[in-house]
Amino acid sequence: MKKQESLINLASYKRKKQQQAEKHTEDLYEQSLLFLERETNIREKVRAKFIFSKKFSLPLERVPSGSDLDTLFRQWLLFDYKTAANKTVFHQFLNVKSGQMKETDRMLGALFLTAPWEPVEILEFDCDENSLIVQNILHKHKEMVRCPYTQEKAWKPGNMAFIRKIPLVSNGMLIGPPFRVKDGEIFEGLRDHYENMSTDHGITWRSYLKENAARFIAQSL
Repeated sequence: MKKQESLINLASYKRKKQQQAEKHTEDLYEQSLLFLERETNIREKVRAKFIFSKKFSLPLERVPSGSDLDTLFRQWLLFDYKTAANKTVFHQFLNVKSGQMKETDRMLGALFLTAPWEPVEILEFDCDENSLIVQNILHKHKEMVRCPYTQEKAWKPGNMAFIRKIPLVSNGMLIGPPFRVKDGEIFEGLRDHYENMSTDHGITWRSYLKENAARFIAQSL
């Protein structure tokens, strides 16, 4: 009986810690978006738009605010674009705010820094937990991720998407919106391109996605 009570208490403790970590993650993400909008200078944003347009052949002139392409650019600008100081905007956010952050938030920030968009297949969704079960298309790792920025009912088993996520206590959690992939040929092209890059330049999967995922996401917009 004591063993059963101990297991129940442990499960309850993990759920509580997971919920706390999710709240901290969501708060940190929202704060970084405000930093991007309010404290990133115009010159840096202009430079980023030029690089984005040239790198991915995606002109940003007259792109409506809030459109899928605008959202893609802003997510790339926050997490993947390297500023003139060779740091991401999110890294700059951490440097500016670190003195006001708790240790747990600084640890979460470190996870944000290295999280790329990952190509995954949706295996199932859990309405009660607001979670998706996903499988990475390269190494086939399966995991549950919490979805605070999307309606999981919009996803069906077999759907494909790019997601940015970080690991928490028991489940991962999405950072920002997922991007649906319209067909499997996009993932096939990504795998082929990565294999060529890996052979020629020795680039890792994570580094490759940080540099190139936006190119393949844009093919579904």
